Amino acid sequence: MSQYRKIKAETAEVVGVRVVRKSSTKKAHEAIRDVIVANPALGYREIGELLGCSRWLVSRVAAEFDVRRPRGRRGPGTKQGGEVRRKKYFDWEQAFGSIWDDADRDGFWNGDAAGLAREFGVSEDTAYSVLDELCDRRLIEKVYPGKYIIRTWRERDEPDEQPERY
Repeated sequence: MSQYRKIKAETAEVVGVRVVRKSSTKKAHEAIRDVIVANPALGYREIGELLGCSRWLVSRVAAEFDVRRPRGRRGPGTKQGGEVRRKKYFDWEQAFGSIWDDADRDGFWNGDAAGLAREFGVSEDTAYSVLDELCDRRLIEKVYPGKYIIRTWRERDEPDEQPERY
């Protein structure tokens, strides 16, 4: 007999001839909730295996009592824990968009691979290779260390200037 069935059997109240299932289910769900709260390192699947019920039931009970965990995250004691994170998407287009936005009025960008790496959460080597790719594509040109110029720069309009009408 599974642990879940034992919990339900122990909490069932016999009233006359029938078994009152609503109160036994409520108590069983409270017991599952207690196991979820007491074991943050276990995933719903492991808790289900421990209690002999499905992962679905464990997740439903967690939602019922609002003790859910973030999706795809296991507790801090597991191998993965909170250390596996998705990085922002990073390629030459994303880097060029960031450089374009951060460039001054004349098309100069004061930055380097370390700054791009911090902004996108990637390694400095990856950011450096993306800057090289942008130079190879002739989108930017390195003036000196820490200073780049955008080769195809358009003049930004002054905020108070109105376009000329003909």
